[in-house]
Amino acid sequence: MNPDENGQLCDELKLISDRAYSLFSAGQVEPAQALWSRVVKLDPDHAVALFMLGLCAQKRGDHTAAVDFLTRASILIPNEADILNSLGVSLKNLGRPAEAFIVFERALALQPDDGFAAFNAGTVLMALGRLDEAARYFKISAQTAELHADALEALIQVLCKLDKDNEALPVCENLIVADPRNPAGHFWLCDILARLNKPEQALPHSRCAVDLAPDNPVYLSQLGDILHKLGRNDDAVLRYRDSLEHDPVDVSTRNNLGAALKTLGKYGLAEEEFKRCLEIDPNHLSALVNLGVSAKESGDAAKASGYFERAVSIAPADLDLKLYLCMSRIPFYYDSDEKITLCREKYEHDLNDLYSAVANAEINGDKKSLAKLADAVGKLQPYYLPYQGQCDRKLMKTYGFVISKAVNVSFSETVTKGQSSFPVIPMVPKEGERIRVGIVSGHFRNHSVWKMPVKGWVSGLDRKRFEVIGYSTSQLVDSETDVARQTFDSFRDNLKTVTALAESVGGDAPHVLIYPELGMDPLCAKSACLRLAPVQCVSWGHPETSGLESIDYFLSSDLMEPVDGQEHYSEQLVRLPGLGIDYIYSLPDPSGDSRADFGLAKTDVVYLCLQTLYKYLPQQDKVFAEIAKRVPDSRFVFIENSGASHLNRRFRTRLEKVFSGAGLNQHERLVFLPSLPGDRFQALIGLGDVFLDSFGWSGCNSSLEAMSKNVAPVTFPGMLMRGRHTAAFLKRMDLGELIASSVEDYVEKAVLLGLDPDYRRKMANLIRERINLCYDGSDAVKGLESFLEEAVRLLPKIDS
Repeated sequence: MNPDENGQLCDELKLISDRAYSLFSAGQVEPAQALWSRVVKLDPDHAVALFMLGLCAQKRGDHTAAVDFLTRASILIPNEADILNSLGVSLKNLGRPAEAFIVFERALALQPDDGFAAFNAGTVLMALGRLDEAARYFKISAQTAELHADALEALIQVLCKLDKDNEALPVCENLIVADPRNPAGHFWLCDILARLNKPEQALPHSRCAVDLAPDNPVYLSQLGDILHKLGRNDDAVLRYRDSLEHDPVDVSTRNNLGAALKTLGKYGLAEEEFKRCLEIDPNHLSALVNLGVSAKESGDAAKASGYFERAVSIAPADLDLKLYLCMSRIPFYYDSDEKITLCREKYEHDLNDLYSAVANAEINGDKKSLAKLADAVGKLQPYYLPYQGQCDRKLMKTYGFVISKAVNVSFSETVTKGQSSFPVIPMVPKEGERIRVGIVSGHFRNHSVWKMPVKGWVSGLDRKRFEVIGYSTSQLVDSETDVARQTFDSFRDNLKTVTALAESVGGDAPHVLIYPELGMDPLCAKSACLRLAPVQCVSWGHPETSGLESIDYFLSSDLMEPVDGQEHYSEQLVRLPGLGIDYIYSLPDPSGDSRADFGLAKTDVVYLCLQTLYKYLPQQDKVFAEIAKRVPDSRFVFIENSGASHLNRRFRTRLEKVFSGAGLNQHERLVFLPSLPGDRFQALIGLGDVFLDSFGWSGCNSSLEAMSKNVAPVTFPGMLMRGRHTAAFLKRMDLGELIASSVEDYVEKAVLLGLDPDYRRKMANLIRERINLCYDGSDAVKGLESFLEEAVRLLPKIDS
């Protein structure tokens, strides 16, 4: 080509290029692309044209072509940052983050202050999981004015993924100041505060996000979450429904709506929402778990196991799901004694599997899995295991290992992150200093755990020697809660998390911490895994060993424990004198109901069977039928469990079948009453003739309440302490003749009381004369005081 031709070509290329620039700038990508293509056809090494063709390809979403054009341009002009940055963007969009990062690094080497290249580098590093490096690049890009808000938001996300919530907080505040109309700052600040268990502080920020973007379903759902955490579930339901109007297939929001409805007691509506989640996403784990928990709580353990088995099959490595599956293996109803054995074997198998998985997680340093397991601890517990009537020490030690490992790993992470300043090592009391005794419970109200053993202990402990502090883990209160506040020297409430409880205990530094029960309250189940005091005890509010190495002593009753009682506990057994409690008699006045109001006739011999239905195991069904055959006018009164229609129906069917098989009219002889308020329950007790105690797990409060109305009980003590409550009361009153030595003897004693009204009156009069012996527990309180002083005396001395 001669010089004139070359000059003419250059002029033509310039004209085409100028026209292409104008079209591209005006948004006319296709005509511009056609012109740039002409340029490349005329000059294949025209770097600018190749660069612009790459940008055109990006505009139309063809990143494969863009990479081809931009790579050729970068070879021709290797030191042009804009070309490299554009090439990196297309590589990123093609899912090639590692290659993209190399290109962005080259661009930044040429222009270290290029905020766009830094931002892009940060995004690909996030995709690569290199979060610490990503944070560094987002901090660089935040210096570019146009990118300031976006870079801050990206930095917040990275810091949250790194669990650096405290570092992310000021970044959120900076974002809010930099861009007040941007809801993202409020959204992320709320998100972090919620994770830090500060929902009250999170709420106004969630509201701000919704105010700024009222149609954003994510922000509406977050507001529902915060309201749910605050217990404002009616409002939470409204916000969840608002969110679902904009995004009806958001299964997370729908699942949370179900959880809020369940908290409000709207179980049917809640279950509908959980099932809708599975229609949208059959593998949605939270919905499966919620359906499993609901089924377990309603008494359908088999259905619950089905949901949990599905969940485990989807995520077999999730330890929390394995825990839920274990707990579902323990129903609160059995069709037969063989069914108990089968359920127990399944539970042991799944528990051992979970034990191995937890041990492996500990060896492999899998703190994340253990922390997730810790979150599940307490939501479902082996509460119904002791109702099987067997020694559970081995199983409970396995369970104790599982939950203790999880909770301790999770709590140590909380301490490491600075979210708790605990643990604090309390000092051994100095000469003349009172021993500080803390009692942790979720039942400081009109509840059996408060009635026995807590109320009498707290009232009776010598305040010259002991300072007694109550730690309430429940929001449920009544008039007895006010009594508790006045009875304790100090009363700490509003303790909603393990961290809050640990901080409160740490501030008081008790020498001894007592859990009146373990197995019912979720927060107690977690906190008992931790060493919060030098001496830690559990008692028989739920008479089962804890299986925890962090619990040192089991406070029990000498009259209730068998000779070999120590074999049933992982803790050191403490046999407090007598009944082990100081029972403070306080019952509501009975209503004016007559027998007719309960469907009973004056001539009936009324056998009261007032234990919760799941205490009555299949082995006792034939005993009721045998008594009924021998006492012609007998009626057997049972109280149904509130909210457990599945249990009530199946128990009734099982018992009616036995009565029918014995040739008895089950409809005439069996009376099933709904759950009764306190005054009607007391009236019913007073109308009974005989109180039939349950096998395996004896009546306690109910037995005392029956005897307070002079109704004679018949009991057959079991091999474990929980099967010997009523026997202990009778021993206390020297009424051993009402304690059966065998099942046959139980029947004989029950029949005698039913057929012989004179004998019945004799027993009633003796009970009336001696019942106060069961209310005088001063010996038990003195025994508790002696134990507390001895336990603290045995502590190793700590130099101050």
